[in-house]
Amino acid sequence: MSARGNIRDQSTAVGSCEVDSINIINHHGEVKDIHDLVTTITLTESLYQPHVGLKLGVLDESNFFEFFSLNGNEKIVLTIRQKSFGDNEVTIEMLFRVTNYPRYTRGKEGQSQFYIINGITESAYHSELKNISRGFDGPLINEIRRIVEKDLSTPLRVYGDSTTRSSGVYGWMSPMNQAMEFTNALSSPDGSPFYLYHDIHDNLNLRSYESIVNRTPYHTYYERVYREDGIGNNEVNEAESAYTIQELKSFLGLDRVANAKHGAYASSNSFFDLSTRTILRRKFDYNRNFQRNFQGFLTGRTNHQDNYSPLGDTKNFSDSPEMVQNNSLLNRHNFNGNQNLSELEFAVGAVMDSFTANLDTISHEMTVAGDLLLNPGQVIELDLPKATDLARLRSYYGDDVNLTDSVLSRKYMVTTSIHNIEMGSGNYQTVCKIVTDSIETA
Repeated sequence: MSARGNIRDQSTAVGSCEVDSINIINHHGEVKDIHDLVTTITLTESLYQPHVGLKLGVLDESNFFEFFSLNGNEKIVLTIRQKSFGDNEVTIEMLFRVTNYPRYTRGKEGQSQFYIINGITESAYHSELKNISRGFDGPLINEIRRIVEKDLSTPLRVYGDSTTRSSGVYGWMSPMNQAMEFTNALSSPDGSPFYLYHDIHDNLNLRSYESIVNRTPYHTYYERVYREDGIGNNEVNEAESAYTIQELKSFLGLDRVANAKHGAYASSNSFFDLSTRTILRRKFDYNRNFQRNFQGFLTGRTNHQDNYSPLGDTKNFSDSPEMVQNNSLLNRHNFNGNQNLSELEFAVGAVMDSFTANLDTISHEMTVAGDLLLNPGQVIELDLPKATDLARLRSYYGDDVNLTDSVLSRKYMVTTSIHNIEMGSGNYQTVCKIVTDSIETA
């Protein structure tokens, strides 16, 4: 189904969508729909960035670049609709500000030109045009909300609780960068981090890791079809198309030494107090800190620290805080003794480092049929078969044998979604980075 040819078609097939319009607004305020000029659309959303990125590929055979006076000060309004399998129709309408035209080429005969247009959501664009500086005192969530809603005029959706408070003065910095700095210091009561991110539904979210992993899984995705073949175009085949993995690139890092050097399992933390000229030291131990309340949020299991040696050395990474040495400065007399950002680092910095370092224990890059609802912050499940001849496995162990790979088949958190739409063919794919914080071992 062609995304270009089904503008007025109210139905969509799995792996397709309807691009209703791509309106570009120039510096004169003139509006043109460049739907028929655009060949590709890429939307990028991530837990790690407070904006959505837009990339348009434009094949111009009508000298539009000159006639419409493009000069880098354009706005683009993109409207896309999709009816996901089993769900109501989803519509997104987003406003982007053009940031640059990074690529330009001309056809061999000079009758066409191709160029790339990059854009970002408006709040991030406006953030780069101003700096702010002021004092703050109170819950950091309130200060982040103040920056986003007052300085950037953008609603903020908050998910998760935090008791993190601080006081101080922040220097001249763009509003979004300051909000991100506060987010990096923000933690849930259990010490897990928060994320400030923008999704393609035009929501700017402040969400805790804890609130993400406690969500009901969005869907289960399969490497191969376990269902019986159905009649063409019936619901069974629609479901198979929607939830079958088209490509899976796995990054089984399992680099315990690298994780350990980033504070995943243990660290030694020293804080020099400028006001009292004293040194405070605190050691972090993964096993001791997480034995009660952290059990691999995504998997329900603690992250196993294998011994240094396969020959049976009993010392593990949690016994070696000297692998990571963190040194910071404090000044308890600043701001009338109220808690400042340095003291927050003393209180929860090592725990947050551990959460972050453990998060990429296993990661995949998964390509599936395009889905506007498959966004960062979703939790999904993978159901992957054992990497062997399943028929032979059944012949050895019987029909009741477990065919599922218990190491890789588990819950994952979506951190990044890249939505690729080809206007000519109508093909729409979503490429996701998915991660899990622990691994099951026999």
